[in-house]
Amino acid sequence: MLEARGVSWILLTLLTLLVIPQSSLVAGGDGISIVVTFQFMVDDIKSLLCSGDEVTSIVPQGVDPHEYQLTYSDLAKLAAADLIVSTAHTPFEMKIREMVMSGELKAELIEIPKIPGMVFLSIPSVNTTNYHGTLFYGRNYVAFINNVSDTLSRLRPECADWYRSRARVAISTVEELEGGVRPLSGLKAVVDIPPLQYIATWLGAEVVRTLLVEHDVPASPQDVEKVERIVEGLKDGVVLVFTEDSTARGLMEEIASRYGARVLALPNPVTSTSSVLLYMQKAVERALNVRTPERVGGDISVATQYLVVAAVVVAVVALLITLGRRVWR
Repeated sequence: MLEARGVSWILLTLLTLLVIPQSSLVAGGDGISIVVTFQFMVDDIKSLLCSGDEVTSIVPQGVDPHEYQLTYSDLAKLAAADLIVSTAHTPFEMKIREMVMSGELKAELIEIPKIPGMVFLSIPSVNTTNYHGTLFYGRNYVAFINNVSDTLSRLRPECADWYRSRARVAISTVEELEGGVRPLSGLKAVVDIPPLQYIATWLGAEVVRTLLVEHDVPASPQDVEKVERIVEGLKDGVVLVFTEDSTARGLMEEIASRYGARVLALPNPVTSTSSVLLYMQKAVERALNVRTPERVGGDISVATQYLVVAAVVVAVVALLITLGRRVWR
């Protein structure tokens, strides 16, 4: 597990990535304009950038990316970009691909699923490839950072050493996080949404079920029953992992409480405003302190407290009655 010294080193590294000024020793030249489709990639790419480079995102926070349509300002942003980074799975991202292939957009396009060395997991509920949240897995993050760094180095050679040195710092942080025992090792996991499969697997768990497979389709009674049967069979050998704002959070906590399973609440990785690297570091911290069955929801402990109080009250009343009888005798 991560020791205090290791955690401190990681926090220092992350702070360094964000606050060290970009090299003033790099030769002048036009900066690279980068557009990413989702906010969660911004800070990781920003940590690589050389003086004059800039990165911005398309989908606003709180907007369903599957329903998002490109605006005029988005099109202007894309037209001015030198590099576009896409997860390549939403309709508006398919439109961007078409515009690049037709020559309407002149930018170079990085599509994350096409990056060499990426690992893809299968959603256990439906046995289909999971393309959601792929960067929240150590090996995939390293492949992503290396690919972006190499692309930036090719587009702006005078900053190549800078890009690669920054990439090495980020990769070293991932390696440090992976250096200890994975906090969820030996546990099975049920996740509420597909993006959490990657982070739960990276934390050491074996994901055996995904409750919500489609982003806009609620869980059916059959889905819930299957999850409950899994948890009933595994009990404290399973951890239920869900996003903090999940529509299924209450249901999953109730099931966990019923059978003494563990729970782990995490921010939604796709809508997170922090960097992927910082998200992974925070996920490790939370997983190291995963709640035990006795603390799930607080229902068991609260109920016990009430029972104790009630027992004390009954005992006191009984004692007073007995004393009263003796006095009147």
